[in-house]
Amino acid sequence: MKTDLKPLFRRLLLSFVFALASLSTAQSPATDVPPPDQEQKISPKEAEELFRDVDDILQFASKETSLPVRKQVKKQLTSRDEVVAYLKKSMLEDKDAQRLRRS
Repeated sequence: MKTDLKPLFRRLLLSFVFALASLSTAQSPATDVPPPDQEQKISPKEAEELFRDVDDILQFASKETSLPVRKQVKKQLTSRDEVVAYLKKSMLEDKDAQRLRRS
């Protein structure tokens, strides 16, 4: 019984080419992403839309869980530096983190 290896070889070659193509596209950097050292600011219009979406999500969660909204979400835009400072302060004051550092 003689088997023709050409179709098998073509399939293997094609799958290898597709695998390489998918790897190369997965590793290529996105062109529209700003460098990490540049902080991207959002416009006032985008901020309004973001805050509106927060309200929509809160209403959706309330409806889906049948739980009332007890408090509205506080809406405030902060900079990356403010967030980092808050996290550092919280980590210094956190008793569990202090206990972990001691051990």
